[in-house]
Amino acid sequence: MDRRKLEITVCCFLWGDWPLAEEYVNNLYKGVECHTNVAFSFICFVDTQNEYRNHFIDGVELRHLPERVVKMKRNLTKVYMFSEEAGLSGQVVCFDLDTIIIGNIDGLLLCRSHHFYSCKCANPRRGNKIDGGVIGFPSPEVVFTNQLWRPLDLYPIEQKKFSAGSERVYYRIKFREDMDRVRFWEDEYPGQVQSYKWKWLDEKYDSSDTRVIRFHGYPRPHEIDDVPLLTRWRNP
Repeated sequence: MDRRKLEITVCCFLWGDWPLAEEYVNNLYKGVECHTNVAFSFICFVDTQNEYRNHFIDGVELRHLPERVVKMKRNLTKVYMFSEEAGLSGQVVCFDLDTIIIGNIDGLLLCRSHHFYSCKCANPRRGNKIDGGVIGFPSPEVVFTNQLWRPLDLYPIEQKKFSAGSERVYYRIKFREDMDRVRFWEDEYPGQVQSYKWKWLDEKYDSSDTRVIRFHGYPRPHEIDDVPLLTRWRNP
């Protein structure tokens, strides 16, 4: 397989009034760029109030989020990446903005398959449940478009079912009878994708294999008192 011919897209989402928006997007881009040896495109989906910010670094492509998508309950907006309208192609890896990349992620980006990849729920008591954070999938993929995006877009009642607006709960329900299509990063790449709260802060945890640290809540990366890690976030 000629890896140079693989089309790889990294994406993220930004909407709402957030003073640190550009710092988070830029740091994510720099983290990816510094920790991969493969070519990739970096796309940030933004709403109207963010698309005119002018401090995004070169390499970040902004794509407009339709108003109807922005109005979806909280994080359900992210499901837009499975739509044809999003215009993504190749192998896609979507990172939440509150992610710090500290090691080589070639494996994650070159993971070529027809499966839906996700992190497991960080809380071990909840078992092997889809938790989002880092999502991988091939695009365009009609199966995912029909299964995940179109119900939300065509039938507003689907959105009302998820009052909390949690995309991870939405994914769990949609794949409940179709878990054969789901793969977890933790199984494919043991130790590489970890939770800040559940793993990184555990003094007994061996972090030698960690490549991606996801925060999924508070504290956010800019709020941590781990100076070396904070420095690696700001200056990969």
